[in-house]
Amino acid sequence: MSGDADPNPRKKFDEAVSYAVQIANGVLRKLETHDISLSGLRYLELGPGADFAPQLILVSHGVRVTLADKYLSQWDPGYHPGFYRAFLEQWPGRKEAIEIALKQGGYDGLLKLVSEPVEEMASLAADSFDLVLSNAVLEHVLDIPGAVAELARVTRAGGIHAHQVDFRDHRNFDRPLDHLLLDKDAYHEYRVVSKGVHGTKQRMPEMIEQFSKHFWLWEVEPNTLADLNYVNEIISQLPRDNPYRGWSPQLLRVVSGHLWMVRKSYQGPRSWFRKRSH
Repeated sequence: MSGDADPNPRKKFDEAVSYAVQIANGVLRKLETHDISLSGLRYLELGPGADFAPQLILVSHGVRVTLADKYLSQWDPGYHPGFYRAFLEQWPGRKEAIEIALKQGGYDGLLKLVSEPVEEMASLAADSFDLVLSNAVLEHVLDIPGAVAELARVTRAGGIHAHQVDFRDHRNFDRPLDHLLLDKDAYHEYRVVSKGVHGTKQRMPEMIEQFSKHFWLWEVEPNTLADLNYVNEIISQLPRDNPYRGWSPQLLRVVSGHLWMVRKSYQGPRSWFRKRSH
């Protein structure tokens, strides 16, 4: 037997199904909590992963879903039918879109699939979306300014963005800030060569600043914190000219979080809230 073979493929499959159920419930709950109506909502998700069960659940609720990824997953007749049937065994809610996908053997007429990077989604028109979401995607994007400008272009004024971003060093999640110790030029070259697979040195406030040209910050939800003793250890090892050396340990310890933002407009940040309140 090859050493690369998966020792327990069924367990991995079951975990993927359970994770899809968790994500679908989480997205519906967050949208309900933030009073975002689903019917007719124009929705864009970046980097949706290998299966589209949560997104098809949104379609079942009347959402018009577009999925974008440079390496977008395609329908696999040897995998997806079994996956979606297993998902439906655990899903008690609306599911019409998944049933249609199973019947027709694909996503035609259900999802708009765009195999383009977030930095250049040329096939998407300006002002196309009311809501844009990503989960653990933006930390892998090499050109954040370019991506933010493109996201602003395709989002209508007053449109909502919800991004879960993981700022940890992906080489070792137990030491999530070790990449801050790397030389700036060496890290940049390493990040380009690895295509961003190991995450980003950029911190949450810096990413918020990148978005601030086009978006109002609505809500910040830090959800993973590094141990303070470890953070102080990292700070003590940073060179004096390193910009993070002067950061508060409480600020630097935030290593993942959820960002909610509103696309700016001439009417100001309250235009979206006024519209939804009527």
